[in-house]
Amino acid sequence: MYNWIGSFLSPRQQVCRFNSEVSKLESFNLGFVQGSGLGPTLFLALAQDLNTLSGSNELIKFAYDSTPLVPQKTDVSVETEFCHIQDWAKGNSMTINLAKSKEIVFV
Repeated sequence: MYNWIGSFLSPRQQVCRFNSEVSKLESFNLGFVQGSGLGPTLFLALAQDLNTLSGSNELIKFAYDSTPLVPQKTDVSVETEFCHIQDWAKGNSMTINLAKSKEIVFV
């Protein structure tokens, strides 16, 4: 089992196909294979120790994503929670894709 998971996480190669065009073969060793059954399970296992700093804030984890929910009145701001998440990611050799990160404010 350990060898199987290790090979799943080890460097791999892929190509992209669009219509009749095929890209060149590229190697990479970051992230989980999206669309796999094992990827979300491994992410959730890895993110098990990722929690909010405040009990009034929540963190929703699903598949490859984590979403912090911070109410207007809280003892720890959304900025502080996000810095905490970034520190956790760095400590676990993970990268947060800031281009995909959005803040939504409900009033």
